[in-house]
Amino acid sequence: MLRLLEKQFDPKKAAQLKKLSERLRKFSFPPGASRYYALELASCIEAGALLGALVVGSALLELYVRALVVSNASTVRQSAPLRKKNLESLLEEKKNLSFAGLIDNLVSVGLFEKDDGESAKTLYKNIRIPLLHGLARRFVRQHQEPFGDELSLLLGDKAISSSDLEKIIEDHALEYLEKLVGIIENNRF
Repeated sequence: MLRLLEKQFDPKKAAQLKKLSERLRKFSFPPGASRYYALELASCIEAGALLGALVVGSALLELYVRALVVSNASTVRQSAPLRKKNLESLLEEKKNLSFAGLIDNLVSVGLFEKDDGESAKTLYKNIRIPLLHGLARRFVRQHQEPFGDELSLLLGDKAISSSDLEKIIEDHALEYLEKLVGIIENNRF
């Protein structure tokens, strides 16, 4: 059972989430799965499912970057041109082609803004990796005061509570989602 955004969040936050969803629905995306992920992200946002939105949004960012590389293969890859289908398969199979490396290549050839590239790498490291790999403790620790983290080391590592995770997501998700959507918006096809 879904509640309206206005019943889940204060009016200002609900309005910001609605605007974010509307922006996403207006984007044009490259061929492939990016559009579907964007629509799923918009649906998560509209439902107030912020953890889901962060998970889907961070996956969308990675898909989008890979699609940008594939569609601009001749610019990004200076050696012999590859067919787009082959490059897409190569990107999926090669684990040593890191997200950060893809971003750096896009920035170096002018297909991605430098500041957005740094933000994308930070979101990937701090959002996508911990949330998609179920590393909730890592995600929560990133948001704790340094003293709190040191204290937990002294007292012994304890499991995080779901309310800790929920509070951090509710406090920071809108900021992260705004940044993620802004990165895609600024570096469109």
